Amino acid sequence: MILEQISSKSILQIEKLIGTNDIYIPNLHIYGTVKNYFGFMLKVKSEYIGFILINNECMKLDRKDNNYNIQQLFIKDEFKKSDFGKKTVFNVLDNISGNWEIKPNNNEVTIFWEKIIGEYTNNNYTKITIDRRTIITLKS
Repeated sequence: MILEQISSKSILQIEKLIGTNDIYIPNLHIYGTVKNYFGFMLKVKSEYIGFILINNECMKLDRKDNNYNIQQLFIKDEFKKSDFGKKTVFNVLDNISGNWEIKPNNNEVTIFWEKIIGEYTNNNYTKITIDRRTIITLKS
């Protein structure tokens, strides 16, 4: 598994990956070109199988350089059972120190993030609700 820094050229690859998955990503076109909008493409062998998008558009944390929001984690369906999502998140958190915020958009996704973040932090994370939205925060 290789993580490649997203650049403006990665946007077409991201659009190909999400295809018809009914996913809307605000400001996708600025990732890799604007400060605090970055991410990584996930590559296995020679195939792109997913991506993680990171910014500092936080609801609970202030917009500072060391505060991050995981906006989107996407793994192709056929690779979801292989722990690539978990490995990607662990790799990012291990290599980028700071305060993190994750805003899952439904109950199923919240369960996924609580499992991953719980394992990464040994359950040392915070979960709150603001405006009926779950927010998970942690420090890496």
